[in-house]
Amino acid sequence: MRPEDDGLDGKSIFEPQPRGTPFEHSIVQAMQIVGRAQREGGFFVMIGRKPKPSAVTARVAAARARS
Repeated sequence: MRPEDDGLDGKSIFEPQPRGTPFEHSIVQAMQIVGRAQREGGFFVMIGRKPKPSAVTARVAAARARS
């Protein structure tokens, strides 16, 4: 994707589009992060706890440590 191209300029969305350069990809990503029009999306944080190891996982971990 390129900064000046959203891929929806009246053509079929299934037609091949130019890939763009790595620099253009970086610009597009930066615009998506700080752009004013980008109010959608979200920031997700996963909070959880690791399960307690069972006897089987303890034996597997011990076997891996030995090898």
